[in-house]
Amino acid sequence: MSRDNTALADTAEKPSSEKPGRTFTKQMTVINVVFAWGAIAASIWLGREMADLIVPMMVVLIASLLGIYQGVGHFDLRALRPNAPEQAS
Repeated sequence: MSRDNTALADTAEKPSSEKPGRTFTKQMTVINVVFAWGAIAASIWLGREMADLIVPMMVVLIASLLGIYQGVGHFDLRALRPNAPEQAS
């Protein structure tokens, strides 16, 4: 085997322990949560009627974004785990 083939064989045998790069997802989640908080602040500034409409929707949006971000991250890390057990259906 040549030196290049040996290096490729060595890397192929070792499981990857790198975490997936989630910087884009993390940045988009943070940006959306910041804008949702901005919408909450603006709706409170505009008056009670606007706040009664906007605040509940933005709270649900923030909770949903964070839940989806965490759930996707959980599945990403489970996929990287070596010898992941099969789920029973």
